[in-house]
Amino acid sequence: MAAASLLQSGEPTTSDEYLQDVARISYVDPASLTDPELVEEMAFSQRYGTPRPETQSIRSHVPDVAKAFSRGWNKIFRNGIVEHPLKELCRVYVSESIGCEY
Repeated sequence: MAAASLLQSGEPTTSDEYLQDVARISYVDPASLTDPELVEEMAFSQRYGTPRPETQSIRSHVPDVAKAFSRGWNKIFRNGIVEHPLKELCRVYVSESIGCEY
């Protein structure tokens, strides 16, 4: 059902109707961040686009979550022994397998 979604009732709806029913999570204003670690990670995301600044901003609602994600991201994607082309291939595979359009 590519053009339609299912609500909990099981009734199909159009994409527009579905979007009206999903949660809207606000972005944390990067200028409001005071934790040096979060400020640094946000600056890196804005500069390089990875991880996406928008998702970092959402995670920043819970600073411990944003930090945990960033630490894991740094170990896996910025550092480590796996070569960058293979990391990119993995990212594309995961994105395609879950239907992510980014």
